[in-house]
Amino acid sequence: MNLRVRWFSAAPALLLAALLQSQETASELLRSSVPAAPWGDSAGGPRAAVLVVAFLGITPPPLSPAASHASRAFPSGSQGQRPQEHARTAPEGDSDIFGRFNLGAAYGCDESYELRDAAIAAAEPQVDLTRYKGLLVFPPDCASADLRSPGWAALISASPCARDCVPSDSARDASDVCGAAMVSVEVGGGAAAATDSESDQYQAALAAPSTPAAIVTGEKTTSQSAVSTTVSVRQFGAKGNGIADDYSAMKAAAEYICKVPSGTLVYPPGVYRIRRYRILSGPRRNDVANIRYNGCNAVRIVGPGAKIDVAGSFHRSADVVQGPYAISYSVGVIPFEMLNSSNFTIAGFELDGNVDEMTRDPGVIEGGNAGILTTNCKNYSIEDVNVHHFHTDGITLGGNSTIGDQGALLKNVTAASNARQGLSIVQLRTATILDSRFLSTGKTGGYGYHEPAAGVDVEPQRIPPAEDVRTGLLSFERCRFEENRGPQFISTWPDRVETISVKDSYVKATLPDASPVAFLSVPANGVVSGTTFDLGLRNSVALAPVKKDLYPHIVKLTYTGNTFNLQNKQGIAAAVEQAPVDFLANSVRVVSSAQDTSILGLYYLDRVEANTFFFAGSGYLGATGSEPWAIVYAKVKSIQRNVYSTDLSGSRQYKTVYYGSGMTVAGETFQPVANFVPLKYVQ
Repeated sequence: MNLRVRWFSAAPALLLAALLQSQETASELLRSSVPAAPWGDSAGGPRAAVLVVAFLGITPPPLSPAASHASRAFPSGSQGQRPQEHARTAPEGDSDIFGRFNLGAAYGCDESYELRDAAIAAAEPQVDLTRYKGLLVFPPDCASADLRSPGWAALISASPCARDCVPSDSARDASDVCGAAMVSVEVGGGAAAATDSESDQYQAALAAPSTPAAIVTGEKTTSQSAVSTTVSVRQFGAKGNGIADDYSAMKAAAEYICKVPSGTLVYPPGVYRIRRYRILSGPRRNDVANIRYNGCNAVRIVGPGAKIDVAGSFHRSADVVQGPYAISYSVGVIPFEMLNSSNFTIAGFELDGNVDEMTRDPGVIEGGNAGILTTNCKNYSIEDVNVHHFHTDGITLGGNSTIGDQGALLKNVTAASNARQGLSIVQLRTATILDSRFLSTGKTGGYGYHEPAAGVDVEPQRIPPAEDVRTGLLSFERCRFEENRGPQFISTWPDRVETISVKDSYVKATLPDASPVAFLSVPANGVVSGTTFDLGLRNSVALAPVKKDLYPHIVKLTYTGNTFNLQNKQGIAAAVEQAPVDFLANSVRVVSSAQDTSILGLYYLDRVEANTFFFAGSGYLGATGSEPWAIVYAKVKSIQRNVYSTDLSGSRQYKTVYYGSGMTVAGETFQPVANFVPLKYVQ
């Protein structure tokens, strides 16, 4: 069955038209019941039904005669002019007005689609909507021509078609906006869509016979059966000028695109502001929500050159105090909350949470905020995204749900100056993170940071059977973890995380206020390879966890082919009891700027083999005599084929390598031999 879809205005202001899919499927849209009182009559074959609704908690104006009401909504002609006449359509047919329908709820700026469905549900028991070719819904404030009241003004701002229509205080402008909301849907008949006579912007296309639903976008009407349906957030009212509040348009666009499988939502270049924040409870509670994409399938959300600028200029007060900590009801908006979605792509955005403009009371914890949050999502990608200055995480994958994410790709992502984490991985199985950067977490200005302030934190909350999948199979390649306030990378739960690989990456922690533990990757199975570590005086790579009760969960951890540039010999922290850790073919360079009294202790490991160790003379303790314990081995199962070198050359200037008892030692090399003292434990 073919549909012909036409806009009746060059600048329609609302997308409140419920497009009846067909006579066979319309009944699926017509739900529940509220008694209706028809206004006017029908003659000559009705073309449109007009539904007048009332919101819960908003007192509507008195019902006026049909002619008077119609004249307010469609004022361009004489009193009593009918909607079809105002719309200047073909002369045949007429419109019927029904209502008022009490909807039992109040619909706000982000709920135009919900209003549409509720109006249909309320009208269906009294009105056979399948007889009509179009539908128009009037919220209560439209009927009274009062743009300043909550419902109507909010619905105007929510419109995907609002474009340049700006509400004013005049009844004339209110009526003009109302009149522009009319949409006609013609069922059957013609094989081509009509184009509006006043503007070439509003086009229509045929829906394929197998998919009778037409998709109205404001600038275009396209077929839901098309291979790819592309819409712009500007078609939903977004300005992108860095001044206007684009929150409502962004929410409407998110709701819309998730109903268009294989669709594409485009953010053209510009700055899209969210000028509001969430207040979750208390006397100031509001209805501001995250920009939620729920149930999206195979959609692309792209914004090369687009910046989403989230409100951060507010105070997070200590609303609930719990010991030394406090909870604030005030939380920033998440611009991409992906829920129950699959095969989607987010690409090309800059996301700014503006935490540097935020303040908080002492002890206030982070709250739920991120640039991107995924929950129960599968097979998705996040590419070419720069996310910074959010008061919790830049990106959170696999939010706290009993259904974990599966199959994520992050490519060319930068997460910088977020307060808690650049990237948090909670419940996620199978992810590849490529060519990405996690920088300066906790460096937010006056707001400060939230623990652990890591570049990346893998922190699952549950494992099966409480969780459907175990977090793991995580691969990081060619990534950079630099100068975060806390650890650059941390995963501390081998009982909860199955596998992590870090390959050909770069880790830098040299600032004096950084966490002493710069890097700790302890899944059940882990490999760190081809990675360079540049560490300061206080920073170290921990080869195993501190908590002994976690050791039974470790299967194998391997460090191979890495470069460690250390400023003292404590830059590598070994295990605290026997652990299945291999340290193979790494290059360790210790170059101190002052005398170094520390010891490089390699304890309780399985194998230390084929590594090179260099100790610069700059850290030497004295002009003569042996410097004690450059390296101490204890309880290592196998020590073989390692090369130790120094730039010391003076007589009686020594570096000491000490081997404890009960270890296999073979093929060790010292360069130059005269400046090393290898000592072995003798019982």
